[in-house]
Amino acid sequence: GTNAARVSVVTFSSDVIVNFYLDTYDDAEDMYDAIDDITYLNRGTATSLGIETVAEQVFQESRGMRPLSSGVSRVLLVVTDGQANSGYEPADAAQNIRDTLNVNVFAIGVGPGINTVELESMASQPISTHVYTLKSFAFISKLVGEMSSVTCAEPAVVTPGQSASH
Repeated sequence: GTNAARVSVVTFSSDVIVNFYLDTYDDAEDMYDAIDDITYLNRGTATSLGIETVAEQVFQESRGMRPLSSGVSRVLLVVTDGQANSGYEPADAAQNIRDTLNVNVFAIGVGPGINTVELESMASQPISTHVYTLKSFAFISKLVGEMSSVTCAEPAVVTPGQSASH
């Protein structure tokens, strides 16, 4: 909502789809319905392309991102099978979004064969609270409750020379 959490969903496989932007929904039920309608993409893992799309198209004030001066934390949850396709490794894209847009990045690997080094390469510090692994999506609801308290408590990241007010 306007004065509450703002959510966007971007899905990625071999290509990227912005399912909805930060300013698309003001009503949680409508947002949940839209999430339920998202089709799972199962054609590769272009993780860096997904993160770059979020930076270029979603984390924009014109799409509902609050200005840094608002003091509201910017959070990106990257949910992945934990193994990017060659050429789409996420480290550089994640560092860029962390450094240039002041985003707290959480990396969540789901399934077998998770590359934890890759998850750690995209996550914000400290790694111990920003990297999660799950055996299957069946466990995601438990993780959401745990992460809610962490993400909501995340301070806004301020680059030296910038200011944020509460």
